[in-house]
Amino acid sequence: MTLFTAVYRCGYPGVSAPDVFDSKGQAASITFLARPFADSAMLAVANDCQDAASWHTRHPTP
Repeated sequence: MTLFTAVYRCGYPGVSAPDVFDSKGQAASITFLARPFADSAMLAVANDCQDAASWHTRHPTP
């Protein structure tokens, strides 16, 4: 079991957002995790990061 699997099974909120494209045009993401019941703070941080970058407007190369 990976760390992320253990965290999700324990009920910690998480969200993934586009982060970067590699040299082949494939997308990668960043995962934000928060303590229990801190969903709104985690989503605010993820939203701020997404607003500061333009990764969410791009599409991976097929």
